[in-house]
Amino acid sequence: MGTSTINQILRRSTFGILILIAFVFGIKQLREPDILWQLRTGEWIIQNNKVMNTDIFSFTFNGVPWMNVKWGFELLLFWLFKFGNVAFTPVLQSIASVLLVIIFWKQFKFLYSWLSGNKVISPGVGFLITAILFLVATAYRMNGRPEMTSHVLAAFFLLILFNYWIKPSNWVFILVPLEMVWSNMHEAYGTGEVIILVMLSASWLEYFYKRKANLAVPLKLTLTAVLAIAATALGPYGFKMILHPLDIFNQVSENKFTTELFSFTTREYWQKEAWLNIFFFILSVFGLFLPYKKLGELHANTELKWYKRPFYSFGLGYIILLILFFYLSLTAYRNIIFFILVSAPVTASTISFLLGYFKSKIARFSKPYFITGIYSILLIISILFYLSIPSNWYYAKAENQNNHYGLRIDPLMNPIGAAQYLKDNHISGTCFSDFLISNYLLWELRPDFKTFIDLRDLDVFPASFFKDFALITKFPQKLDQVDSLYHFNYAVLYRNNFQNIHSYFYNNKNWVMVYADPVSIVFLKRNLENSSLILKSKNMYPDNDIFTPPVEKSPSKIAGIFTNIFWPGAEINYNLNTDYNLIAASYYLSVGNSELALKRSKIALDKNTAGSSAFMGDIYLYKYNNDTVASKKAYELAQAENFYTQANDKDKKNVKAIIGLARVEMMKNDFEGALSYIKKSIKLDPSIKDVYILLANCLNRLTPDTKEKQDEFSRLRIEAMEKAFSLDPNDLTLKFYLGLNYGHTGDCDKAVDYLKQTMNYPGIPPQDLKEARKILLQCGN
Repeated sequence: MGTSTINQILRRSTFGILILIAFVFGIKQLREPDILWQLRTGEWIIQNNKVMNTDIFSFTFNGVPWMNVKWGFELLLFWLFKFGNVAFTPVLQSIASVLLVIIFWKQFKFLYSWLSGNKVISPGVGFLITAILFLVATAYRMNGRPEMTSHVLAAFFLLILFNYWIKPSNWVFILVPLEMVWSNMHEAYGTGEVIILVMLSASWLEYFYKRKANLAVPLKLTLTAVLAIAATALGPYGFKMILHPLDIFNQVSENKFTTELFSFTTREYWQKEAWLNIFFFILSVFGLFLPYKKLGELHANTELKWYKRPFYSFGLGYIILLILFFYLSLTAYRNIIFFILVSAPVTASTISFLLGYFKSKIARFSKPYFITGIYSILLIISILFYLSIPSNWYYAKAENQNNHYGLRIDPLMNPIGAAQYLKDNHISGTCFSDFLISNYLLWELRPDFKTFIDLRDLDVFPASFFKDFALITKFPQKLDQVDSLYHFNYAVLYRNNFQNIHSYFYNNKNWVMVYADPVSIVFLKRNLENSSLILKSKNMYPDNDIFTPPVEKSPSKIAGIFTNIFWPGAEINYNLNTDYNLIAASYYLSVGNSELALKRSKIALDKNTAGSSAFMGDIYLYKYNNDTVASKKAYELAQAENFYTQANDKDKKNVKAIIGLARVEMMKNDFEGALSYIKKSIKLDPSIKDVYILLANCLNRLTPDTKEKQDEFSRLRIEAMEKAFSLDPNDLTLKFYLGLNYGHTGDCDKAVDYLKQTMNYPGIPPQDLKEARKILLQCGN
């Protein structure tokens, strides 16, 4: 067997494994709450043989207009559900991910054949390296959501349109029916229109300026653009769809309620995908200016300036799309994938060109054994990459264990136990629930369950309603007014969020907690209808300690088969290394029940971990802050210090223990000691908002002995508060106090700006409001 044959086997085997990786990235647990309301919608459409045009799933906005653009995707999702139940639906993402890799290969194959003048038959080193990076950079959006259709169609549009730029043909008309399909699958169908219009505008400019010899009039592309936009009206919402992309753009600009929409100016944006985005940008821009062989053929008798190369190699349209999509990728974390899709072909071409250049300059690079070695390394990397996914190593190291291999409903993200409790006990009536919990209940408690708010976001619920909901969760006394309007009979809340409203329900005499697990909490209103269930709960749990482990749901047989095909004998265990006693203790402490927190924490302490010791410190510090008896307070502070010290001895990098020690030193009025611990915690983890607030408070308590030090401490205090605010721009209370500090330092512009935005925010003490008005008056407002 010759070297070329071996290389061919190696490169094709590597490509085959990369396609397998793309597919396996979809074989993961269902954790996206959106999927459940989309399944419910798909089912409703099938049952009623029509697409809804008003909201039918909430009791707060029932009957308001609703343009459900995703209805086509929801039908696909429901048909997949019929085949393999809810847990099987992520397989749709597996199919989409494979299509993305295949389209990327087709894009590169056509592009590099054009640039190099040589026909590309099988994947080379440049493509395979880029494809590995491509999968790492796009895996974060392989989550089973309807946007997968936008990813696939955007990539396919680019393939067709670049082909058209090289050689105009009737194939461009395929974009018309595809745009019609896209407009009934996902809101980002306007992206397809933008891609076509950019390429059309560039084609006309190139035609008029004769950037390409013998350039044809772009009439086919013009007709395609007109027909594609018109085709979006061929659906249940008719001509409204033509202008609907403008409404969607306004929604995105208003929606600040999810971290996936955070831009490059926020800390949350800068994950590994953001850095890969920069890498692809640098390589793709560099690749635009390379002297490809095609340029030599086109300009054999003339000298072509380096800055003109991109226009002849790739065309004005592709250059504009690179710029537009890179900008788009900076505006929101979730949009990074779009730039990766656009830039991947030129990135692969750049790497291929550079490898070819080095082969021509360095003799060793062209040796058969060297090339075989490179392909062997890429094959090994691909195999290891594949193995890392079903073994969950990739998810543990690259995604902080957000995902797990295996088709299953994630028991740590979905309120399976709460829904089962509600069904078993036939609980009905109006439910107060948050937007994270409502979606599963909408599906599992169908057809009677209606939501207060859910993840259909601004398609149904106005931004003002989301803001009102945020205010309710922060200042839950506002719930009384809402309750008088809707007469809630029960409430279900996501356990890990909305601490204030949890505390409100838990400590309100009119409500009783009857079910709790690491995912969700169920509260019943104390009334005649619920009296027997409340009594039953009291009898079962006389000390009110009702916290249970999460409830798991067995996947369907077909989902289990698919899981085991790609990793035989796979065992899915979400409970590994999770101490639910500590979670229970944390919840009880958050709602003010330190005794139950102490009970559960002592059980967790048996595992002798730094985390359990640090939490014991938290409990005793909480008791210290809430007790009034001096002797008890002294004991509790000493116990807190003791447990934090134990945790620190077990793990010197346990940030919770270090922060706890800083708080203890603050209570002891040792602000220098507290400052030392605060600096240490920031060094270990600079992303904790509360540490910077603690730092600002500590600096405020230190007494400078000179005017210079006073000024320095004021500056450092503001810097700490600015950092805390950058970590949570939605904390309006923090914004208010930052405005006060600006005022105290004479920065009237920022003081006026911040205070005017927050003066009417509930919960600000009257004396602080008085101080704010004084500052505004001094600043001329």
